[in-house]
Amino acid sequence: LQTDDPGVGKTIMTGLFIKELIAREDMQRCLIVCPGGLCNQWKDELEERFSLNFSVLTSRILKEKHPFQDHPFAIASVDTLARNDEYKKKLSQTEWDLIIVDEAHKLSATVWGQELKVSKRFRLEVLLSEITKNFFCSQPLLTMARKKISSRSCRC
Repeated sequence: LQTDDPGVGKTIMTGLFIKELIAREDMQRCLIVCPGGLCNQWKDELEERFSLNFSVLTSRILKEKHPFQDHPFAIASVDTLARNDEYKKKLSQTEWDLIIVDEAHKLSATVWGQELKVSKRFRLEVLLSEITKNFFCSQPLLTMARKKISSRSCRC
């Protein structure tokens, strides 16, 4: 579901999609990446409406040895992940069946002439696209950037 409008049911559609994948036994691991202020809202709505139990990966949890392996249904702040190399390294060692990025338009890069300017958030998006079985992105810059950078070889 691609839309920026608030209140159009993105969380409900996402919850229905997750429930269907679980019912079909097509998903054992799901990560939701969203702005920090929305982490608990995602958790509460998925729990209340769909009985889905997601863990919010706080900084305390992310400091654990294997936070992403230990929490197969997880919600994390985009900025917490994007700004911390240790967390991204741990994340890069995992694989997900589904990754959902809320407010994905905020993970963009820019092009000035022939030069691609990437942000920490954009590098996180590249990483996320590499560690999930299915990743759909409407940003044409991602394809171009993946040719120029790799999250595993670039420093943020």
